[in-house]
Amino acid sequence: MQKEWARQLGPEFEKLPATWKKLQEGGLTTKTRLQLVFSYTMPSESMARVFSRGLRERFGYHVETSELPASEGWSLKGRTVETTVTLEILKKWISYMVQAGVESGGRFEGWGALGFESGGI
Repeated sequence: MQKEWARQLGPEFEKLPATWKKLQEGGLTTKTRLQLVFSYTMPSESMARVFSRGLRERFGYHVETSELPASEGWSLKGRTVETTVTLEILKKWISYMVQAGVESGGRFEGWGALGFESGGI
């Protein structure tokens, strides 16, 4: 499981400096309130529903699940409650989200930001 976590986390951390810079260029500061959006691919409906319920109950995240075409599994998409972020907070959040997905049998597909002047990325 640790190996899969590292495999999924590596590309997210590689993109983070450029993404952080783009967010700042779009008007993000450490006082800007925004929502983080995220997505996962899960192998089954039951796994997607259990994982989404956990994110809702633990963090109050808005989460939706849907079946992928051609029986490729299930998609889980969601957004956080409104919050502020720093680069360090983003690193911790991404790390947690990747780990939670791996532990739930899924794959973290990525994240973005909504709700500040530039309209998000």
